[in-house]
Amino acid sequence: MGDNFLLFDKYPHYIFNFSGSNRYRFMKEYFPEDFGRLKQYVAQGGCFPAGSSVEEGDVNAPSAEAIIRQILYGNEWFREEFGKTSEEYMLPGCFGFPSSLPTILAHSGIRGFSTQKLTWGSSANAGGPQSIEKTPEGTPFNVGVWVGPDGQSVLAALHPGAYRGSITTDLSKPLPPLPPNPATADLEKQMGELRAKLEKSRHEGGANDPAELQEYFALRSEQKV
Repeated sequence: MGDNFLLFDKYPHYIFNFSGSNRYRFMKEYFPEDFGRLKQYVAQGGCFPAGSSVEEGDVNAPSAEAIIRQILYGNEWFREEFGKTSEEYMLPGCFGFPSSLPTILAHSGIRGFSTQKLTWGSSANAGGPQSIEKTPEGTPFNVGVWVGPDGQSVLAALHPGAYRGSITTDLSKPLPPLPPNPATADLEKQMGELRAKLEKSRHEGGANDPAELQEYFALRSEQKV
């Protein structure tokens, strides 16, 4: 932390993101003077207690209760020591994430999630070099809304960059719009025509053509990639 203390004093707008209430607890126990100084930087907004949890733990094997407890105890410690809590969940190096994680996080009061691990790739059927955002294979988007099975969601940075990546753009400004994709427009046109035929058949009390249904769902799957 000594290096960051120097940076806090040298650069007024410098912000340091540090996760895991347990590491703060160790600092308080073994370096109480430095911890007292750290509390001042936290109050000033220079140091940002992040991650919401006690530790950056696994989320595959543990139960939902265990993950919720991590957040409960982590943010409780932040609240007691700093008078503020974290609203994001950071797992830079966890090997995989369950589909239920957005639901668990949202019900725990968490609004955001981030990881760097998916830069290694994923087994999910999404993304890849040919996708719109050119994400790593298995990563559906760079930054977007991750929806859980019950409809609850968090803002998720699934591919914010590598572990040693740098941000070279102004994040306060919106990205330029993507150029029109003729393939996407053609796909949407085909889906619209098929949807109209299927809805017409349903309203007239007839049975949908299985081949048309199969084609529609195939197009919808292609749209999600």
